[in-house]
Amino acid sequence: MNIAFFTDTYLPDKNGVATSVSQLKSELEALGNNIYIYTVKHADQKENEFRIMRWPSVTVMRNVPESRIAFTNPATIAAYLIRDQVDIVHTHSEFSLGLTGRFVSKMLNIPHVHTVHTMWADYRHYILNGRMLSNRQIGSLFRAFVRPCTAIVAPSNKAFFYLKSIGIHPYHVNNGLSIEEFINRCSSEKQQAIKEKLGLTREDFTILFVGRISDEKRVLELYDVISAAMKQQNNIKAIFIGRGDKAAVIEEKIKKNNQEGQFILTGAMPYEEIANYYAVCQAYCTVSTSEVQPMTVIEAMTMALPIVVHRDHAFDNLIEHGKNGYIGENDDEVRDYLIQLAANREQAHTMGHQSQILSEHFTSEIQAKNMLKLYNKVVAMGRPHFGFHPVLEKQDS
Repeated sequence: MNIAFFTDTYLPDKNGVATSVSQLKSELEALGNNIYIYTVKHADQKENEFRIMRWPSVTVMRNVPESRIAFTNPATIAAYLIRDQVDIVHTHSEFSLGLTGRFVSKMLNIPHVHTVHTMWADYRHYILNGRMLSNRQIGSLFRAFVRPCTAIVAPSNKAFFYLKSIGIHPYHVNNGLSIEEFINRCSSEKQQAIKEKLGLTREDFTILFVGRISDEKRVLELYDVISAAMKQQNNIKAIFIGRGDKAAVIEEKIKKNNQEGQFILTGAMPYEEIANYYAVCQAYCTVSTSEVQPMTVIEAMTMALPIVVHRDHAFDNLIEHGKNGYIGENDDEVRDYLIQLAANREQAHTMGHQSQILSEHFTSEIQAKNMLKLYNKVVAMGRPHFGFHPVLEKQDS
């Protein structure tokens, strides 16, 4: 099958969407399909990328460098799709490349699949401090975008329930991680170098967070949670990996509270290096409520870490409370669970082992096979006819 992916973020961008799209591409190709990527140009991109077409773009949100709008040529792209005999267009964003994929699939009468990777209501604050669009207007834009689609994919219960609430009928296909590839990036030498660089010892209980250091990830709240845990359990250390506009704020707090060496911000780093940071930590924690289905949590599970999170449907099926981690009803509960794990290394180890077992349900191979089943169904369905929209609830047809 020939499939065209349209996405406004792709490698070497460092985010969950870029990682998920890349790994889905690799697994679908391993199953004998041809994947063509249409995405944005990048200063660090490799030259002569096979079946990857990039377009000039500009950054639209200063605090989110990978949020770019591309300047595409739909006529040229349509010609490419005809040349490559593309069977399905699969869009992974609702902006420039997503809109382009939507347009050319309709123009060429090619079935269109769309995956919802982002809960945009949680990012309203980036545009006029959230005053430009209401949640209801965002829902209306989602519905308008998917109206011509043959199928829409929800990677998690959270996305599934949200889409159902605004009258969209999605298919549930979990995100997946290429576990073998991820683990193979680890080496004892690199891990030892990280420990020496960051001053980590055998007695430390190190908590990891990977993601954008910004408001929608609730990183200031996470800093407060971990800092409070540190006051009660003196073996706790923390590592935040990522960049964002709140990094400077947290750095000031670290200096003010004399936490240098105890609370570590690494900034952004190559994705290939991150597996070794998971390996030197003893737990993963996030209090974000803006995720869809976070790849970072799947990565942490793969690396046998217990997971502690704030309750959110994004973590359904990922965390089994009391088995591979804890789900706090509020930030204070998250703090208490971190203290409990730091005081009981044997319990943390047991939960980490359960995480690794559960991670086997979230492989990119399983994701690709389930997506391929959907593609075959989509090809049989074709494009929606006038008055019939498979992705919209009956009352809205």
